[in-house]
This record gives sequence, structure tokens and C-alpha cells, in this order.
Amino acid sequence: MKTTYITTLTLLLALLASSIVQAQKSSSTVFKAIYEMKGTYFAEKIKDRDKIPVSPMALEIYPDKSFFYSMPRMAQDSITHAVYEATNDEAKAQQEGNKVSNRSMDLHVLSSFETGQSVVTQAINFDYYKYEEEMIRPEWVIDESVTETRSGYKCHKATADYLGRAWTAWFTPEVPTPAGPWKLWGLPGLIVEASEADDIYSFSLSSFAPMDEQDSKIDCDKYVVLGAVKKDTKAKVTKLLQLFVTDMQKFFQMIFPGAKVIIQDQDGNKLKGEELRDKFVNIER
Repeated sequence: MKTTYITTLTLLLALLASSIVQAQKSSSTVFKAIYEMKGTYFAEKIKDRDKIPVSPMALEIYPDKSFFYSMPRMAQDSITHAVYEATNDEAKAQQEGNKVSNRSMDLHVLSSFETGQSVVTQAINFDYYKYEEEMIRPEWVIDESVTETRSGYKCHKATADYLGRAWTAWFTPEVPTPAGPWKLWGLPGLIVEASEADDIYSFSLSSFAPMDEQDSKIDCDKYVVLGAVKKDTKAKVTKLLQLFVTDMQKFFQMIFPGAKVIIQDQDGNKLKGEELRDKFVNIER
């Protein structure tokens, strides 16, 4: 039997603050889920879906909000910040930060269950571009006849057409929170797995545990030392990201007008403009 699930956030948030604590036998009301995320904005050239990059992403879960972020990008920025604070040397800070392998989607999403608003941060080059948007709940259809164990949790299946893609999610009532990776949310339990029909983007839970709130990364703007934190509309940020992906040379010429732009690969080889062009494959469309 398939039903469309309509949840009451008040109930879910109360469960998160009480039932989840008993289930985990912990006094903490803050939890951290780690996901392996498959996906890249540069997926067009990758014909073999199994070769699409996979990166660790984190989801901090609070009674009233959640924060999803790229762990490699966070590591890059924190190292860059620490080195710059110690040396006041931008080149050295950039060099050390770039030692962190990062093939992730450099995106952070802070979602408030109380206000129904999200603050999305898209990292492009060294800058953070922020925009606010309403949290749109997917119109999930839950198949109550299907139950499977995923990542050690008993899960139910749900499907939804959301932000231009057809998503299939597996959620567990054992962790009663409406939170999920990226902008996916609104199910009666933590989203353990999610994948879209084109097999470009997916999320799979690798760990879930209580978290010390002092370890939160929500205040990540403080790590930005070589760039700036900028606020704009979603449309303008997406357009800028698209330019970065489709024509990187043109992007840098726009950012640094009048400067001579030279882009090299990891071995120091100069890349030509045509080598830097790609089709933009956004997770939203």
C-alpha cells in the first residue's frame, strides 16, 4: 500500500529530543551523520557512473535545525585558515589547504525546522556565496509494503520528484528526525540512503553518533581568509557556479579583470581554455 506522508514537525522534533536519546542511550540532543556522497558538477565527461567521485559529507542534527556540509571543503578551509593565522603568508596557506584532496560538491546547507528557511552556502574558488530560500518539502510517497535493512537500520522506501530529479530514499523510524542530506528532508525518520534516477547523485549513511555541540561547524565563515563571504540571490549564485564549471578561464577573467589568467593542472602544466570547459550538471535542474 502506498500513501502520501504528511508529517507534523512539532511531533517529529519532540521525538528527536526524547525518543532518539533513549534509543541511543545518550544525554546528547545533537547528532552527527556522515554520508558518502556520489556526485559532481563535472559529471558530463564521466561516462562510467561507477567513476563519479564519492566524498564524505556531514549532517549535524539538532532539535530545531540541521547543518549539511562538505567535509573535504571544511578541512581545506580550516587548514588554510590555521596556516595563514600562523604565517600571514597567503601563498603558503593556499598551498597547504590544497593538499587536502577534494572532489566534493562544495555546498553547505543550514536548515531551520522552526522557520522553514534555509541558508545555502556555495563555495566557489576561495569565496563563500550565500543565499536564503524557503525549505520546500518533497511530496514523498511512502511504500509501506517495502522494508529493507540499510546501513544497519530498518528502513522504509519513499519516492518523490524534487527540484527537477526523481529521488528514491530509504529512511529509518529508529532515528525520528525530519532531517536528511543536502535539501532532502520531511520524512518520519532520518534519510539513510537517497539516489536520483540518472545515477549521478546519491547519498549513503556511513555513521551516526551523538556529537558534542562544541564541535559544530556551523560557524564555518570564520575559516574564509583568502576570499570573502558574499550574499546574493540563488539565481545569481547558480549562474556564477555554472560559469565556473563551463568556462573556468572566463570566470577568473571576470573575477580578476585586467589580470593575466594562467591555470595549471596539479603537475604545473598550463591548461588551455578549451580544456577547462565542461557541461554544468547541477543536482537541481
